[in-house]
Amino acid sequence: MHANFKGLVLAAGFGTRLRPLTNHYAKPLVPFFGATPLELALWRLGASGVNDIAINSHYFPEQIATFVGENRHSLNIKLSYEPEILGTGGALNPLLPWIGDDSLIVINGDVVSTVNIQNLIETHLHRKAVATMALLPSVIPGESSVFHQNGAINSISKIPVNNGSQAGNFACVQILSPEFLKLLPENGAFDIISKGYLPALQRGMTICASIHDGYWFDLGTPETYWAAIHQLLKRPALVEALGIKACRALNGRTTTLTSDGVFIDSWSAVDATATIGPAVVVESNCSISANALISESVLLPGACVAPGEVIHQMIVGPKIRHQLSV
Repeated sequence: MHANFKGLVLAAGFGTRLRPLTNHYAKPLVPFFGATPLELALWRLGASGVNDIAINSHYFPEQIATFVGENRHSLNIKLSYEPEILGTGGALNPLLPWIGDDSLIVINGDVVSTVNIQNLIETHLHRKAVATMALLPSVIPGESSVFHQNGAINSISKIPVNNGSQAGNFACVQILSPEFLKLLPENGAFDIISKGYLPALQRGMTICASIHDGYWFDLGTPETYWAAIHQLLKRPALVEALGIKACRALNGRTTTLTSDGVFIDSWSAVDATATIGPAVVVESNCSISANALISESVLLPGACVAPGEVIHQMIVGPKIRHQLSV
């Protein structure tokens, strides 16, 4: 089995459900505890020894291009701009000459998790699989189930399979071999499941499952975005496990959480009479005025809070005032 790996972070999606944040940010670049999901994905790949990484873009491509130009990770990053969005499978075709004969580790750029990529690689190589999926141990309602038995995937469907298999959910990290890539259509927009995984299963190819039973969030809506951040505020060890501490160190910044779960970026100004907490993230360049009260909320970069203003269960930015449904 070929043992060379390159990486791809899928970053082209519109992020419609994450509005109003995605009215201003590419989804993989939404502020996340002083970093971004895209930055954390790159860190996770780099920490696993993958240095050649592509990022695709379509929505707010100038933001992605600026991010790539600032590359602080000392990685070899290739930008793949899609004038027309190509989907999770079609995005691979423009990159095939770059991928060459290597295997590809693909991470969705809107997911933040502690999926162990090194374990995924070891499973993939040991089982000589054409593809390997990281799976959540249970199914997310409304999504297709990935059925697996003895470490091998045997079906992907929204219809229950009664053959002794366990049902999991795709955790948005996968490894694709050159053999798998040859199954895909040569052009057009398409998804990787229908045009890749299902044909591979029909041919009896070995597709492996690696179960992830740890921190994992799809930042699909403002509420899941908040849930992902809230978990970090309650579990400080995750700040290091996710790579947030390492990514901020690359920018010459530190990350400190108070005992009541408050993170305040050092580049923000907070009046001494303001009350902040519990469970608050204050990103960079925010201004919090006298006697403001802030709890269970996220202040995005550049947010301003007026004197005496009360912010509770909200996401606040320069042009955003979103009340969370929690």
